[in-house]
Amino acid sequence: MSRTVVLMRHAKSSWKEEGLEDIDRPLNKRGLRTAPLMGEWLRAQEVEIEKCLCSTARRTMQTFECVQIGYDQQIAVDYAEKLYASSPREIVRHLQKLDNEIQTVLLIAHNPGLETLVEMWSGHARAFPTAAIAIFTFDSITDWIEITVECTPVEEQFQIPSQLQ
Repeated sequence: MSRTVVLMRHAKSSWKEEGLEDIDRPLNKRGLRTAPLMGEWLRAQEVEIEKCLCSTARRTMQTFECVQIGYDQQIAVDYAEKLYASSPREIVRHLQKLDNEIQTVLLIAHNPGLETLVEMWSGHARAFPTAAIAIFTFDSITDWIEITVECTPVEEQFQIPSQLQ
């Protein structure tokens, strides 16, 4: 049984409101427009997401809500404060705790942790802009506890919003 991890960086956020803590920044107009497009793209790829792990930052939670609109299906979500400003190893620790009934998970979080994890799993550096998605499928993993930053995916896909507009 393979496991699929869909990594998504939050959509574009606003810097307009002075005095807001970083964790409280909302999506801007572009973010509100592109996140549903990425959900539509996931649906078109026939990615069957069973669970979402999402940072508790306002912009990641809004990204999840918008993706779900475009995806046009309900996705169970767990919000995790520790996904905010997390390292690749911390991100993987969240994946390791997943129920083994789940085969495909969407994880919405932040750079630089996501970009670094994408680089580690894909084997090459690449920019991971806002609302970017990287999909990794691992055939060697039968239990989520086995996933590590050193795992090698058998398949990967990458999509950014500018390629869809």
